[in-house]
Amino acid sequence: QLFEPGQMWVDMGLYLAYETSFEKNSPDKMEGKFLLEKQLGPFSHTANLIFEKEVGGDAEKEIEGGFAWSSRWRFQNYLEPGFEYHMDAGELRESIPFESQEHLLGPVLYGKIGPIKYDIGYFFGASDAAPDGKLKWIFEYEIPL
Repeated sequence: QLFEPGQMWVDMGLYLAYETSFEKNSPDKMEGKFLLEKQLGPFSHTANLIFEKEVGGDAEKEIEGGFAWSSRWRFQNYLEPGFEYHMDAGELRESIPFESQEHLLGPVLYGKIGPIKYDIGYFFGASDAAPDGKLKWIFEYEIPL
């Protein structure tokens, strides 16, 4: 979190991750995201600018990029309908046409019932490089410590 929530017109944050591989000669991966979020009444909108770079043995030299958008209606804690858009731009130094990039969009349901959080959606491919359809489902079980 770069600023206190509500201090700026849009809330901003950074996410950094380092993934290591235990396979021989397999590269590690660094990932960075610039996170943006805006609350407008009962609606929440988030945008993520994504950058990835392989490091180590057999690593590709290029930086890859992507973008993700999510909008949801905070109807009830147990049900928040929305939609998401995901784009994998590929290597940033190359000018890759739209049809060669992966573009997915579709409806998503979010919510929390007791200690269980869920995030379920189905995405439709919007470009030739994207699959025709893709199912996303995430379930989390929270245990307070």
